[in-house]
Amino acid sequence: MLELKNLSLYLKRDDRSLAEDFSFTLGRGDKAVLIGEEGNGKSTLLKAVYDRKLVEDYCDVSGEVTAHGKMAYLPQMLPEEYPADAREPAGEEKSGKRPRRRKKSGGQNAAPRPEKAEKTEKQPAR
Repeated sequence: MLELKNLSLYLKRDDRSLAEDFSFTLGRGDKAVLIGEEGNGKSTLLKAVYDRKLVEDYCDVSGEVTAHGKMAYLPQMLPEEYPADAREPAGEEKSGKRPRRRKKSGGQNAAPRPEKAEKTEKQPAR
């Protein structure tokens, strides 16, 4: 469970409010989504909930965060000290090509996949 009580975040440079007296409870198995325009504090809010030290240089935070269980935070970009292959998108090899997928055996009566069917259909003459 994650519980936020009266959480407020203010940017130090201009005292802009990112959240004021925000209270929220996320129960076990619950899911939540943060939606907003770029630069409105979604990542800052998540960092502050995970560890206030991550935002203390540029943001004032007040309120309570109570977490029962494990929490993790994955930054939007990995720092340069990580190996290059850890910063590559998932599924990419060093060659830049995606790894081949194994074919699923569908049996004799299996219907063709839609993308295969589209490629084999003849297009009407124009």
